[in-house]
Amino acid sequence: PAPILWLFARLADALLLSLLLLVVYRLVLFGMRRLRGRRAGGPGRDEGPRSEPLPFSWRRWWGVFWARVWSWARRRPTAIAAPPVRRDELQPSREQRSVRELYRDFLGTAARLGLARAVHQTPAELRDHLAATHPEAAHSIAELTRVYVRARYAQEPIERQQVAHMRAAVDRAAAALREDECGE
Repeated sequence: PAPILWLFARLADALLLSLLLLVVYRLVLFGMRRLRGRRAGGPGRDEGPRSEPLPFSWRRWWGVFWARVWSWARRRPTAIAAPPVRRDELQPSREQRSVRELYRDFLGTAARLGLARAVHQTPAELRDHLAATHPEAAHSIAELTRVYVRARYAQEPIERQQVAHMRAAVDRAAAALREDECGE
Protein backbone atom coordinates (compact mmCIF):
# COMPACT_ATOMS: atom_id res chain seq x y z
CA PRO A 1 0.00 0.00 0.00
CA ALA A 2 0.99 3.61 -0.45
CA PRO A 3 2.89 5.04 2.53
CA ILE A 4 0.39 7.83 3.05
CA LEU A 5 -2.57 5.40 3.23
CA TRP A 6 -0.62 3.18 5.62
CA LEU A 7 0.04 6.22 7.83
CA PHE A 8 -3.65 7.20 7.85
CA ALA A 9 -4.68 3.64 8.68
CA ARG A 10 -2.29 3.58 11.66
CA LEU A 11 -3.50 7.00 12.84
CA ALA A 12 -7.13 5.84 12.62
CA ASP A 13 -6.25 2.69 14.61
CA ALA A 14 -4.47 4.76 17.25
CA LEU A 15 -7.39 7.19 17.46
CA LEU A 16 -9.95 4.39 17.88
CA LEU A 17 -7.79 2.67 20.51
CA SER A 18 -7.39 5.94 22.45
CA LEU A 19 -11.11 6.56 22.24
CA LEU A 20 -11.85 3.07 23.56
CA LEU A 21 -9.37 3.53 26.41
CA LEU A 22 -10.92 6.91 27.25
CA VAL A 23 -14.40 5.38 27.37
CA VAL A 24 -13.23 2.54 29.62
CA TYR A 25 -11.40 5.03 31.87
CA ARG A 26 -14.52 7.22 32.17
CA LEU A 27 -16.71 4.21 32.94
CA VAL A 28 -14.33 3.04 35.65
CA LEU A 29 -14.17 6.55 37.09
CA PHE A 30 -17.96 6.79 37.03
CA GLY A 31 -18.34 3.41 38.72
CA MET A 32 -15.85 4.29 41.45
CA ARG A 33 -17.49 7.66 42.12
CA ARG A 34 -20.89 6.07 42.29
CA LEU A 35 -19.65 3.37 44.65
CA ARG A 36 -17.86 5.94 46.80
CA GLY A 37 -21.05 8.06 46.94
CA ARG A 38 -23.07 5.08 48.12
CA ARG A 39 -20.59 4.33 50.87
CA ALA A 40 -20.54 7.92 52.06
CA GLY A 41 -24.31 8.01 52.21
CA GLY A 42 -24.47 11.31 50.37
CA PRO A 43 -26.64 14.26 51.35
CA GLY A 44 -30.38 13.82 51.45
CA ARG A 45 -30.32 10.06 51.95
CA ASP A 46 -32.67 8.64 54.49
CA GLU A 47 -31.07 6.72 57.26
CA GLY A 48 -33.45 3.76 57.09
CA PRO A 49 -32.33 0.15 57.01
CA ARG A 50 -30.00 -0.66 54.15
CA SER A 51 -27.44 -3.26 53.27
CA GLU A 52 -23.79 -2.39 53.10
CA PRO A 53 -22.31 -2.20 49.61
CA LEU A 54 -19.87 -4.89 48.65
CA PRO A 55 -16.23 -3.87 48.27
CA PHE A 56 -15.22 -2.90 44.74
CA SER A 57 -14.25 -5.80 42.53
CA TRP A 58 -13.00 -5.57 38.95
CA ARG A 59 -14.46 -8.96 38.17
CA ARG A 60 -17.90 -7.91 39.36
CA TRP A 61 -17.61 -4.54 37.60
CA TRP A 62 -16.74 -6.19 34.27
CA GLY A 63 -19.55 -8.70 34.79
CA VAL A 64 -22.07 -5.90 35.27
CA PHE A 65 -20.61 -3.97 32.34
CA TRP A 66 -20.84 -6.91 29.92
CA ALA A 67 -24.29 -7.85 31.21
CA ARG A 68 -25.53 -4.34 30.42
CA VAL A 69 -23.88 -4.36 27.00
CA TRP A 70 -25.39 -7.76 26.26
CA SER A 71 -28.87 -6.69 27.42
CA TRP A 72 -28.61 -3.52 25.33
CA ALA A 73 -27.58 -5.54 22.24
CA ARG A 74 -30.43 -8.04 22.74
CA ARG A 75 -33.02 -5.35 23.33
CA ARG A 76 -36.30 -6.15 21.63
CA PRO A 77 -38.97 -3.63 20.78
CA THR A 78 -41.34 -3.22 23.68
CA ALA A 79 -45.03 -3.87 23.25
CA ILE A 80 -47.32 -0.88 23.36
CA ALA A 81 -49.61 -1.01 26.37
CA ALA A 82 -52.61 0.42 24.58
CA PRO A 83 -53.43 0.58 20.90
CA PRO A 84 -52.51 3.86 19.23
CA VAL A 85 -55.15 6.55 19.49
CA ARG A 86 -56.48 8.09 16.31
CA ARG A 87 -56.03 11.82 15.96
CA ASP A 88 -59.77 12.48 15.84
CA GLU A 89 -60.18 10.68 19.18
CA LEU A 90 -57.84 13.19 20.82
CA GLN A 91 -59.85 16.17 19.61
CA PRO A 92 -62.86 17.03 21.75
CA SER A 93 -66.22 16.69 20.03
CA ARG A 94 -68.32 19.70 19.14
CA GLU A 95 -70.57 19.01 22.11
CA GLN A 96 -67.60 18.82 24.48
CA ARG A 97 -66.27 22.12 23.15
CA SER A 98 -69.72 23.67 23.59
CA VAL A 99 -69.97 22.50 27.20
CA ARG A 100 -66.50 23.80 27.98
CA GLU A 101 -67.28 27.14 26.35
CA LEU A 102 -70.53 27.42 28.32
CA TYR A 103 -68.62 26.72 31.54
CA ARG A 104 -66.07 29.41 30.64
CA ASP A 105 -68.97 31.81 30.02
CA PHE A 106 -70.38 30.95 33.44
CA LEU A 107 -66.96 31.55 35.04
CA GLY A 108 -66.76 34.92 33.28
CA THR A 109 -70.22 35.89 34.53
CA ALA A 110 -69.33 34.83 38.07
CA ALA A 111 -66.06 36.78 37.88
CA ARG A 112 -67.88 39.94 36.72
CA LEU A 113 -70.15 39.58 39.75
CA GLY A 114 -67.13 39.38 42.07
CA LEU A 115 -67.22 35.60 42.45
CA ALA A 116 -64.09 34.71 40.49
CA ARG A 117 -62.76 31.17 40.71
CA ALA A 118 -59.46 30.93 42.56
CA VAL A 119 -56.62 29.37 40.58
CA HIS A 120 -56.38 26.44 42.98
CA GLN A 121 -60.12 25.68 42.99
CA THR A 122 -61.44 22.62 41.22
CA PRO A 123 -64.90 22.73 39.63
CA ALA A 124 -66.31 20.79 42.61
CA GLU A 125 -64.75 23.21 45.11
CA LEU A 126 -66.15 26.18 43.20
CA ARG A 127 -69.58 24.51 43.14
CA ASP A 128 -69.48 23.99 46.92
CA HIS A 129 -68.29 27.55 47.56
CA LEU A 130 -70.98 29.13 45.37
CA ALA A 131 -73.68 26.82 46.77
CA ALA A 132 -72.75 27.89 50.30
CA THR A 133 -72.83 31.60 49.49
CA HIS A 134 -75.77 31.50 47.02
CA PRO A 135 -78.10 28.64 48.02
CA GLU A 136 -80.83 29.56 45.49
CA ALA A 137 -78.36 28.92 42.63
CA ALA A 138 -77.00 25.70 44.14
CA HIS A 139 -79.07 23.28 42.03
CA SER A 140 -78.22 24.98 38.72
CA ILE A 141 -74.54 25.26 39.63
CA ALA A 142 -74.42 21.60 40.65
CA GLU A 143 -76.04 20.57 37.36
CA LEU A 144 -73.72 22.63 35.15
CA THR A 145 -70.67 21.43 37.11
CA ARG A 146 -71.75 17.80 36.71
CA VAL A 147 -72.13 18.18 32.93
CA TYR A 148 -68.83 20.08 32.65
CA VAL A 149 -66.88 17.46 34.62
CA ARG A 150 -68.39 14.70 32.50
CA ALA A 151 -67.52 16.54 29.27
CA ARG A 152 -64.03 17.33 30.46
CA TYR A 153 -62.96 14.04 32.04
CA ALA A 154 -65.30 11.17 31.12
CA GLN A 155 -64.70 8.69 28.31
CA GLU A 156 -68.30 8.71 27.05
CA PRO A 157 -69.35 11.34 24.52
CA ILE A 158 -71.67 14.19 25.44
CA GLU A 159 -75.08 14.33 23.78
CA ARG A 160 -76.74 17.45 22.35
CA GLN A 161 -79.51 17.17 24.92
CA GLN A 162 -76.93 17.54 27.71
CA VAL A 163 -75.54 20.65 26.01
CA ALA A 164 -79.05 22.13 26.01
CA HIS A 165 -79.46 21.28 29.73
CA MET A 166 -76.07 22.85 30.40
CA ARG A 167 -77.04 26.03 28.54
CA ALA A 168 -80.27 26.28 30.56
CA ALA A 169 -78.41 25.61 33.83
CA VAL A 170 -75.84 28.31 33.02
CA ASP A 171 -78.62 30.81 32.29
CA ARG A 172 -80.49 29.92 35.51
CA ALA A 173 -77.33 30.06 37.64
CA ALA A 174 -76.21 33.39 36.14
CA ALA A 175 -79.68 34.87 36.67
CA ALA A 176 -79.76 33.67 40.29
CA LEU A 177 -76.30 35.10 40.96
CA ARG A 178 -77.30 38.45 39.38
CA GLU A 179 -80.47 38.59 41.51
CA ASP A 180 -78.39 38.00 44.63
CA GLU A 181 -76.02 40.80 43.68
CA CYS A 182 -78.90 43.20 42.97
CA GLY A 183 -80.76 42.17 46.14
CA GLU A 184 -77.81 42.78 48.45
